[in-house]
Amino acid sequence: VVGGASANLHLRGLLTDLCEQAGCEILFAPMKFCSDNAAMIARAGREKYLRGEFAGLDLQASPRSELTRI
Repeated sequence: VVGGASANLHLRGLLTDLCEQAGCEILFAPMKFCSDNAAMIARAGREKYLRGEFAGLDLQASPRSELTRI
């Protein structure tokens, strides 16, 4: 388990308990490698801002939108 969510100690505990119950092994990345991507998203947003790339106010965003390949 890696990424920002794996830095959540409560989540680590729940996943560890679940794997113990299921008789399987779980591996976590060391905490120093468990960060979220907020800095990367901020940098990407800054670059788009500097290029004048803005979404219109009519943007129909949904958390359930499918990703498409570019």
